[in-house]
Amino acid sequence: MSFASSEEKSIPRECRFSFDSAAKEIPWKEMKPSVANVVWLFFGLFFCKFGVEAKMVENFEQPGKLGDSWMASEGMRLERVLVPVTVKHEGVDDNILQVDAVAGGYFATQPNFRRRRFHAATAVKFRAEAPNATAANPLVFEFQVYSTERRAWRWRKVTIDGPGWRTIELPTRFFRHSPSSHVKWEETRQLAFMFRNAGRLNVDMIELVDAPYGDFPAELLPKEIGRMAFGSKARIHRGKHFMIITDEPRLKPTLTFEALDHMKSLLMADFPGLRSPPRPPVLLIFSKEARYREFWGQLAEAFNSTGPRPESDGYSMLGISGSFFDPRQGSIRPVFAHESCHALMTHAVGLASEGDWLQEGLATYYQLRCGKQDLGPLAKRLIAERSLVPLGQLLNGKPIDVAQYAQAALFIDWIMAHPTRKARLLPAMRAMAKQGSTNFSSVSKAQFGADLATIQPIWLRWLQSR
Repeated sequence: MSFASSEEKSIPRECRFSFDSAAKEIPWKEMKPSVANVVWLFFGLFFCKFGVEAKMVENFEQPGKLGDSWMASEGMRLERVLVPVTVKHEGVDDNILQVDAVAGGYFATQPNFRRRRFHAATAVKFRAEAPNATAANPLVFEFQVYSTERRAWRWRKVTIDGPGWRTIELPTRFFRHSPSSHVKWEETRQLAFMFRNAGRLNVDMIELVDAPYGDFPAELLPKEIGRMAFGSKARIHRGKHFMIITDEPRLKPTLTFEALDHMKSLLMADFPGLRSPPRPPVLLIFSKEARYREFWGQLAEAFNSTGPRPESDGYSMLGISGSFFDPRQGSIRPVFAHESCHALMTHAVGLASEGDWLQEGLATYYQLRCGKQDLGPLAKRLIAERSLVPLGQLLNGKPIDVAQYAQAALFIDWIMAHPTRKARLLPAMRAMAKQGSTNFSSVSKAQFGADLATIQPIWLRWLQSR
């Protein structure tokens, strides 16, 4: 559940304290100015290059009303209170935020809250206490960092199962994405706490732990993905547009890259306004089918979540695509292009691959085009088998059955068949990415000039003519 869908209200709380940001003075007066300057320059460069530090986001000591910086949903009670003198925990002093939360409630920073560089941090760190939590009745909430430009956020679940202050450190590269969305850290502006159950939470000193200069700390690096998937057997192959990580010695990456690059060239020609992702999407190719099927659940565990054991021969999750090597098909399996299309669109448009009509329709459409397959016979077969479902059911943004992938591809084909419709698909995808859903009904009239009730018979007549 997103805090963005809840009713917002300001929190009129008074506070009387000041923020002292003065650094401790270092007595270097006896050194000559030139020597001191050189030493300061050396240490400045060293720490810019290699230093790791925490940057304060909020310590609840700033003057003014609490509601100037924070907002909350209906039923939430927030108050700035003095910390008891008996509390001796690093980062907890003076004033803390006391929250009495309701299930499904949230509190979040106001839109004018100073933007923070979440993408440059290795972790988000804060101090928390749930005084009434127990192992049998823990307090569970999500720490969310969200975009103010669209309905999308990244999050990680936090469980506190006992009293006492603790320091909670959440690694940024293991934050999940909100439903239907893939969110770049550079998009994120604000933060929120979303509560899954009711309870009291005390919070103090929210910080970002910065990484050494030059790193990309907030995203999983290819070497980390390879280590998680294959251990020491991981082999990373870098192509022009994609990256393959595998443990299969029989794979010929050059042939695979040729097929993937061909798929991308077809897609980019259809969407000239689409920009390539800044980093190449990753395709995992497992030597063993069993390892491919068990990996995704293990990947989800790293994100403090659960994941499926896929039944299909290809799967995509968190912008990472994967399949396994089949010696009968060799290095050019159609499923490689299918899953890589998912990863490409996820990173380029910001829409996650969750088995919906758009992602599966596009991936199947370009998979078939890469194989130079005519979609006409496919249309005739679906009509003959009477296996078509109403477009309102197919295009509602929810996961579709594998048997409906072909129909989704044919709907994409109908859009591509007319220059005006084709030109409107990318704006429609961007509009869906902004709203965090691939429900076609929400964009059909604005982008294609008709609702689904009108489009349904037009599409059927076109399908019968294929």
